[in-house]
Amino acid sequence: MEPFALGSDVICSYELGRYIEKHCKGQLVKYGSNTKTLKKSLQEIGATELGQVLHKARNEKPTLWIIRNHKIYESMSPTKICNEVWSPLVLEESPEKKIEERVTKHFMDNQVAFGKKYEENILKKNKPNFLKDKEDYRAEARAKEFDE
Repeated sequence: MEPFALGSDVICSYELGRYIEKHCKGQLVKYGSNTKTLKKSLQEIGATELGQVLHKARNEKPTLWIIRNHKIYESMSPTKICNEVWSPLVLEESPEKKIEERVTKHFMDNQVAFGKKYEENILKKNKPNFLKDKEDYRAEARAKEFDE
């Protein structure tokens, strides 16, 4: 999985660092977790720092860098670049995976809740019909006779 689409000109240094920490090993992980080293590396490849810019839809301020096609963005304001050009990385699992986990959790929670109710019924001697034996039916019949 590549961190940036082939056409990505603007990146967030925080997301790049998290990506490196998650998907790389050894010395590279140290680069991802050290903001000074990451900043120096981005400067060495010719990236231009935009700094922290408010992304209105997400209500956060990512630290953005222009990594290629600098001339295209010279006339644009950092806010416009952030809100119209930059697209955040999806560092988490896919939306489908999140939905599957939520549905599975809901299913398992329901199973636990049903299990608890089932146990309560057994403890109260309110067995479901498929679990009752002849003695249970006889006891119920005696109880009905006694009540009448």
